[in-house]
Amino acid sequence: MNQQLSWRAIVGYSLGDVANNFAFAMGRSSC
Repeated sequence: MNQQLSWRAIVGYSLGDVANNFAFAMGRSSC
């Protein structure tokens, strides 16, 4: 398995999760 690919996958997943939580929080604040 490519170590760099795994690292990018983990970072991408983490950033996506943070962005998702941020958007969810903003949505709740707006309502």
